[in-house]
Amino acid sequence: MNSRWLMETTIPILVLTNYGDNFTVDEVNPSFCDLLKLDINDVAGKTLDEIIDMRDGLEWLQRYEKEDMALIDIDGCWFEVELVEGPNSTAYIHHNLTAQVEMDSSNKHLQTRLNQIQRIAQIGDWEHNYRTEQEFWSDEIYRMLDFKDKTIKANINTFMRFVHPDDVRKVEQAHEQVVSGQGYSVEYRIITIEGKIRWIVTRAKVDLDDDGNVVRLYGTMQDITDRKKLQQKVEQAFDVVEDAYQSKNQFLAMISHEIRTPINGILGMGQLLKDTILDDEQGEFVDDILFSADALLSMIEDVLEMSKLESNLLKADIEEFDLQILVRNLIRMYQIKNSNTGVTFIHRIDKDLPKHVFGDASKIQQILINLLGNAFKFTSEGSVCMTVRKLEETAEKIKIAFEIEDTGIGISEEMQKKLFAQMIPGQDSAITNYEGSGLGLAICKSYAELMQGYMLVESEISKGSKFTFAITLEKANRSDVESGTSKLRTRINSAHTRVLVIEEKEVEKNYYQGYLEDMCGFDVDFAQDINEVLQALDHYRYAFVILSGQLRASDSIYILKTLRDSLNYTQHDLPIIVVTSSENRGNLSEFAAGGTSYFLETPIDEAQMLGMINEILDLSAFKGKSSKRFAYRYIQQGELEKSRRHVGNETFDTRMRDFVIGSPKKVDGVLAATEPLNILMLSHEIDGIDDLISKFGSEDICESMEMIKAALLNDDTAGIEVIVEDFMEEYQSFVKELQDFLNGKNAVIKKN
Repeated sequence: MNSRWLMETTIPILVLTNYGDNFTVDEVNPSFCDLLKLDINDVAGKTLDEIIDMRDGLEWLQRYEKEDMALIDIDGCWFEVELVEGPNSTAYIHHNLTAQVEMDSSNKHLQTRLNQIQRIAQIGDWEHNYRTEQEFWSDEIYRMLDFKDKTIKANINTFMRFVHPDDVRKVEQAHEQVVSGQGYSVEYRIITIEGKIRWIVTRAKVDLDDDGNVVRLYGTMQDITDRKKLQQKVEQAFDVVEDAYQSKNQFLAMISHEIRTPINGILGMGQLLKDTILDDEQGEFVDDILFSADALLSMIEDVLEMSKLESNLLKADIEEFDLQILVRNLIRMYQIKNSNTGVTFIHRIDKDLPKHVFGDASKIQQILINLLGNAFKFTSEGSVCMTVRKLEETAEKIKIAFEIEDTGIGISEEMQKKLFAQMIPGQDSAITNYEGSGLGLAICKSYAELMQGYMLVESEISKGSKFTFAITLEKANRSDVESGTSKLRTRINSAHTRVLVIEEKEVEKNYYQGYLEDMCGFDVDFAQDINEVLQALDHYRYAFVILSGQLRASDSIYILKTLRDSLNYTQHDLPIIVVTSSENRGNLSEFAAGGTSYFLETPIDEAQMLGMINEILDLSAFKGKSSKRFAYRYIQQGELEKSRRHVGNETFDTRMRDFVIGSPKKVDGVLAATEPLNILMLSHEIDGIDDLISKFGSEDICESMEMIKAALLNDDTAGIEVIVEDFMEEYQSFVKELQDFLNGKNAVIKKN
């Protein structure tokens, strides 16, 4: 039994032949050898008894001589074993059920206790398995991100979206050490789903196989926000030691710390109490305690912040930052956070916004997070719209307005007059319902004024509200770069270009559509998998393809190789830009070998992308082609002629005629493997005819071949007989056209 397509999967497969009382290894793939911890060359052709003697711990192989193979424990991993009987051999296909078995095990009580301990210590654990592509986050990690439950899937790309924009590169650099088998420890900030900024320290370790390849990455994640805040308070106290308000600040820092400590204790013990058995009334009491303690903690933080503002101790930290990335990250964060709320998030961004400016990015972001958070909080249906537009511009500065408009409950005229005031006893308590302590919007306005900006509000009860935050920023001195980028964008917009983006996530689609259509003027089509890619290529000619970094690396490489090897799209015919994320950065060599034209790292740099597009538009392939060409329907005449010149007429014709003569036998073999269906035999027969079709077949027949191979790889047997039957009709037409080519018959005219 030989099935190259199945044997190359990550599913462990063992094929045994029974010679009397001895079971001998007929075939085995590398994934099964990894379970044995033996080299494939040491295993092939050996009996089970010989393999068991090679090292300790292989006694479980004795079960293959019995029939109780439904579920087997291999070094702590549980596998469901599927038996496929052949004429002389038996294939054992192992499906990993470890996650399900562990989930259903009797350790749930221990896991609950572990979760409680992690919550108290503010430490979570995580794991990424490179072989199974499975990821795990403990409950504490979800809590750090402010998720009440596990509403998002554990995924490193998803987590990177919560990393503070200023710390993304730091985290990426730490993660790059994994490729060389090294662990890491890194401190950075995250922006939670509720807009809170937390400090995190992540420590990671790596497990390697015998060949030095990374098989597992795991570690801990600890919330060190309180430690960082305390550290910051101490540093600030030393910075103002000679200031007139030194005593006041030191007193406030001490009081803040002293009050937060018992409040954190109340929150922690209250949560533990909530996890015990309580009646309904007691549960309500505990909820009230937790709510009040959390509100008090938030109020203390706001009072401290306002105190600094009053004392003129808070200053704007002016530094260069990327305005477009800041806005883009906010959009993504709130798209994810509110994807299931029923409230539509609309964003309108001025195309002429500068990329690099000087300002206090942290305070600008805090203001926008506060305004967006309020808008979504008080809008149960309808929409929230963020508009970013240019008001004024000079050679050195630009004035920008951020407008947050919602269709929520609205604010009365009386409340609008007090909205930005610092709350004091005796004021209208209804205002406090709008923002925790009543200081949030006051702090936002103070931040705006600190940065020489302003904040306004327009609202009407039951019709919604509109907050406007305007600020003047100094442009970064990048005139040459901006000039070049402007010229590139002008040129690109003048070219009528169609682009294919391979992406499955709606958030990323919105980004590419907004950027490529709005900024570059392209026609953009999307595909999620190889089948949709093939359909798109059948209808349109694309200037280039963008392969998103959000796809799994294995899927991306498969699509890339299919376009290059099976469909014969050269880099000249179809340039492919691969976007590399932290997940697929370790596969750069495979992407390069597969025919990648350009690499882009996330977050995408606009100038770099525009430069790539400019190079693509210069390619002669897109300066116009003939509207028709001579070709057969199922064979590629050009490739056949090229091969004939390479090997010589006599050798080429002999090989091709042998193939034509043997084709009826191939047809019989494929059809026999479907009646009844035998996956291993069908894979073997398909493998026998694939090379010639992949090399000389047209898009039509190669697409059918890929559908069969994909079904075999995924064990998707539903309807495969119909797919095979259709394919064999195309295959016989392929053989007929090949015969016509050898006989010198003219091709038909095929229009593009």
